[in-house]
Amino acid sequence: MLWYRKDWFTEEGLSPPCTWEDLVRAATHLKTHRKQYGFGEYPVAFCGEIQGRETTTFALLPFLWSVGGELIVDQQVRLNSRAVQILKFLTDLVHIHQLVSPQVVEFSWDEPRRLFAAGEAAIVLGGSYEKQAIQAVSRWDEETFNARVGMLPIPAGPGGSAVTAVGGMIYAVFRQTMFPEIAVEFLKVLASPGLMKWFCEQTGRVPSRRSVVTSMETARCYFQCEVQKILEHARSRPVSPHYAKVSTQFRLMVENAITRRMPATEAVRRARDNIAAILID
Repeated sequence: MLWYRKDWFTEEGLSPPCTWEDLVRAATHLKTHRKQYGFGEYPVAFCGEIQGRETTTFALLPFLWSVGGELIVDQQVRLNSRAVQILKFLTDLVHIHQLVSPQVVEFSWDEPRRLFAAGEAAIVLGGSYEKQAIQAVSRWDEETFNARVGMLPIPAGPGGSAVTAVGGMIYAVFRQTMFPEIAVEFLKVLASPGLMKWFCEQTGRVPSRRSVVTSMETARCYFQCEVQKILEHARSRPVSPHYAKVSTQFRLMVENAITRRMPATEAVRRARDNIAAILID
């Protein structure tokens, strides 16, 4: 999702960015006032390279969805002109608008949240799971965090809609498990409403059961309730036994475009061909 400095937006009379144009407009405005707030030269941060691992895909794939594009569907690659469109947008953020540092192709997976927590960026892309890490660096208590930080799905692209990627922990019972019935019963305990509520209240995680969210006190669990609203816009990443390799090609496509190693059209063509070969394998 998109983390943003709600307090800075309010101070400047800016509305939360709901579209790509809003994002560029707001970030450009904040950049001209960066000395007032003490952040760096670039107000926006995200991982834009293959070394960012799944964080890069998790953060940037929703941009493709936000214009109605797809990565793979029914084990068929679907990269097309919409993928070219998002690559041009991300590249323009770096090289034309100069709102994102060219160094995003060298960021570690957790660098955007560090920049945000340290007050060196006004807008970053990341996951809801990063809340505690942001607080650990910033030392913001709950009241301060809620006053300073806003959360949104990835803004809508031209002709599209706001969207985010859903993730989380997954439990599985292996075929080799000696006592599968006991394992299933254990999973039922872990996923029980009472234990899930306790766990999420203690850790700041977001429950996967809607009934648990509705049972939480809004004042005490403000964050979980806000994230639940964003989940209404959520989609899952493609399901495929080859997903890890597909994700790597998506990240390489992004890096090739942002570094200007190749034009966006060529980066998409190469990713499409490589993913097609992976899915046939």
